Amino acid sequence: MGAPTFIPPLVAHYMVVQFILLCLGKKEALINQILNIDALQTELSVVYKK
Repeated sequence: MGAPTFIPPLVAHYMVVQFILLCLGKKEALINQILNIDALQTELSVVYKK
C-alpha cells in the first residue's frame, strides 16, 4: 500500500502557514543581523574618534 497523495486542506494550510512564518522569521533575523552590524560599526567609529 502506497502513501496517500491526498493532503487534507487543513494540513496543507498549516504547512503553508508554517513555511511563511519560517520565511518571515529568517527575513527578520537577517534584518536584525544587518542592524546589529550597523550598530556595531557606529559603536566602533565612536570609540575610534575618541
